[in-house]
Amino acid sequence: MILDSSFLIDLLADDAAAVAKLDEITDRQLTVPTLVYTEVGVGFDPETATAARFEEIMQQVTLVAYDDEAARRAVGIQRQLCQQGDQVGAVDVMIAGIVLACGVPAVRRAERHHSGALSDFLFLLDNSLFKYCFCETLYCVAHSATMDEV
Repeated sequence: MILDSSFLIDLLADDAAAVAKLDEITDRQLTVPTLVYTEVGVGFDPETATAARFEEIMQQVTLVAYDDEAARRAVGIQRQLCQQGDQVGAVDVMIAGIVLACGVPAVRRAERHHSGALSDFLFLLDNSLFKYCFCETLYCVAHSATMDEV
């Protein structure tokens, strides 16, 4: 299961719903894209308790890199978004490419409005690429519906 930056940030803020969701999914292999690691990690002063907790969490997950398959998926996603007239940041598209290439669910904060974050980006692609489970809570698990669409 891939952990998105919105989920990690809330987890580090000791958000009760994020902590509960982590407890619910702890029995699964948890992964974090290296791009998410970078996105979240640069936001903390390395001398703080939050930075130490972040590194502690990162020691318990598997990091997954942006590889050639993720790049191919990201190109397909970006093309699709351009055709729809939507603009999403390159890093968010690259992270979405990793999610598709891995073919595993991604845990993200449930959002209703597009702002460029991966969590919002996954929601934007709901009709064509992702279906959602567990959305009755604050944190959703996005499952890839079909891996060949992009």
